[in-house]
Amino acid sequence: MERSWHQWLTLRECDQRVGAPKGTAFRAFKSSRDRWVEGRDFQRLDAQLHAPDIQRLRSGNRLYDSTVHVVLLSPQMAETIGFGVR
Repeated sequence: MERSWHQWLTLRECDQRVGAPKGTAFRAFKSSRDRWVEGRDFQRLDAQLHAPDIQRLRSGNRLYDSTVHVVLLSPQMAETIGFGVR
């Protein structure tokens, strides 16, 4: 099922918001993974199941070139872990 993800933030976008190197947002997400609820705080897009969605994100330059499976953060979660709008 294709969905619009324009309000959700990719890990690349989070890194770029704070001028952090690649992987910073991913490490912040992983360090407190037990706190987050999938569907509310984050979404994981599987490369096979969500290929059209991932292709749209990729064509919008929202993903790192090496990204296979995608983790999207809700705006609220991004703010909580320090990657909100500044």
